[in-house]
Amino acid sequence: MPKERNKADGYREKAYEGDTKAMNNLGVCYERGTGVKVSLELAFEWYMKAAEQGDVYGCFNVGECYSRRWRCTCQGDKKDRGVNR
Repeated sequence: MPKERNKADGYREKAYEGDTKAMNNLGVCYERGTGVKVSLELAFEWYMKAAEQGDVYGCFNVGECYSRRWRCTCQGDKKDRGVNR
């Protein structure tokens, strides 16, 4: 849906600018498939990026990923997925 895609694009733009809330929200988009294709790997990476910068919700969501045991194998493999830009 265009509205959902616009929402995800807005979060992505703000996340690249360093907005930790947007990083976490983009993770939620990837987890739920809101405006983007579902990717638990990217969801985890965005949650982790937010958590590393002190975002409380990012920290919570990283914990949820671990508790659900869907920690992605990509944690150490942050090839250009937009996380380090």
